[in-house]
Amino acid sequence: MALKYTLIFVSALFVLIIGYQLFMRKNVNRYYIALSLIFAGAAGNLWQRIILGKVTDFLYFHFKSFYWPAFNIADSAITIGAIILFVQIYLSKPKA
Repeated sequence: MALKYTLIFVSALFVLIIGYQLFMRKNVNRYYIALSLIFAGAAGNLWQRIILGKVTDFLYFHFKSFYWPAFNIADSAITIGAIILFVQIYLSKPKA
């Protein structure tokens, strides 16, 4: 039970931090899009965790004996946002 409330607290904290970062941004770029995707995914998972007490993973793919782990659309948004953020940070580094 304590884990449930810890996950809710941590998710809410990240949603607030990312929401503040989005609110303070003046221009729209890949960084903004990445944070928006991460924010939306975290907020979606937080909503399900508060309402249902758990996050429901409903997308499940497999091909013959290969099984991909179950996930949901919020997980996809977080993953895509993290990839975009990583690429943006990597591309913005000054070259030596």
